[in-house]
Amino acid sequence: MQRQLLPEMGCGSRCTPRMPACHTLVVLAFVLSLDMLDGNTVRFNDRYGVLQEMPAGVATLCPPVLSEHTPRQIRYAVTHLKHQRNSMARPRQHAPEALHARVMETCDEWLKEQPVHALSLRNLAREVGCAPSTLLKLYGSFGNLLQHVNLATLDRLRDAIAGQETPSPSERLKALARAYWGFAQRDPYRWQLLFDFPLAQEGELDQRQNAMIEGLFERVEGALVEYAPRVESVEAKRMARTLWGSVHGLVQLGMNERLGLWQGQPLEVTELLDQLLDTMLAGLKVRSEAACAGDAAEAGK
Repeated sequence: MQRQLLPEMGCGSRCTPRMPACHTLVVLAFVLSLDMLDGNTVRFNDRYGVLQEMPAGVATLCPPVLSEHTPRQIRYAVTHLKHQRNSMARPRQHAPEALHARVMETCDEWLKEQPVHALSLRNLAREVGCAPSTLLKLYGSFGNLLQHVNLATLDRLRDAIAGQETPSPSERLKALARAYWGFAQRDPYRWQLLFDFPLAQEGELDQRQNAMIEGLFERVEGALVEYAPRVESVEAKRMARTLWGSVHGLVQLGMNERLGLWQGQPLEVTELLDQLLDTMLAGLKVRSEAACAGDAAEAGK
């Protein structure tokens, strides 16, 4: 153990390769007593190899070290042992995967009760049990950390709408809209975080977020194409985003209680969502039928 605390001296050709074990203990005792110096520095006399400021309890132990080893060796020993002591005092390092899981769990608990605006990097680090610098090293910035939370939210949203499969495409779209409204009600602070901060603009986070968002839109596009097979893919993409933007607007107004009252009672968001989809799908059906009639007329000429 003594040799581990003080390995190769490495002081050059004029120095002995190792300090004897008994002298290692002497220097260790000296280093551990540095706190008794009340901020005073340890000064070496390079010419005579003596220490000029040291605790009295250690002074009687140091002559053997000073007589057999140069100040350069002693400096090395003191520096090395102080480094060892500081290293032993450091908190345990977190594995990145375990730390990330702990951070996501802590954010989840926080967002169940409070909005993200009340959360800071320092507060989060305290809840997790690490230094703020540790989180910055793992994520790069607090914004990137929140983007990982958004990824988890998109994953939950995907699971929430995954089971909304019905044979009728119109009923499927209504089920998707209701599931979206239900998700916002169950997890309001997590849902709001999706729109309070800009999405990632580049890198892996950007790719993962875009893939999840596109997956959600593709479900809407697929139902629209199934409902009106003559709709072209580009038009289906635009209609899917127009439709879902309208759904999101109603959900946002419903979450903020800005839809007004009817006969003294708040309007039901689910009823408004059904009315929105019925209206849009009816218009799509008329367009599709008109296109079919036009094609038939062209073929008859």
